[in-house]
Amino acid sequence: MLTIILAGIRTLESKKPGRIDILVYPQIHQTTVAKPLIILLSSRLNLLLWREGSMLAIFSTFPVGKSESLSKEVAQIIKIIEDSGIECQTTAMGTLLEAEWDEIMDLIKRCHDKLRETSTRVYTKIIIDDREGATGRLKGKVASVEKHLGREIKK
Repeated sequence: MLTIILAGIRTLESKKPGRIDILVYPQIHQTTVAKPLIILLSSRLNLLLWREGSMLAIFSTFPVGKSESLSKEVAQIIKIIEDSGIECQTTAMGTLLEAEWDEIMDLIKRCHDKLRETSTRVYTKIIIDDREGATGRLKGKVASVEKHLGREIKK
């Protein structure tokens, strides 16, 4: 295992054999010492930039070619989402999530894979809003718009 001793940079245990992950903190990322090292490493290693806060994602997933009504399949997915503990809001066209990148991607993969167990084709659409340092945006973005409107949004 490679160990880098430089303030703000450390190696992470990789989930994939033979891969080294490097975590770089933002305050170190732009320093004159770290920048050339990061460029060199990023060309050969999986480089992860650490970012504070969570991201928003909305996704929808469904099996293709089953039937016109998919509420039974969607209900299975909603159960997986709710059991995950990730903050969410289900709408008629998809589910909003707020969590860290890996948590969201893992959850979406589990949902997609669940549908693939019984279908040869699955459609999954993901839209991501990844804003550094932001948290509480699932409700906060709506509250901000309501503040500008001077009233609650129709729900």
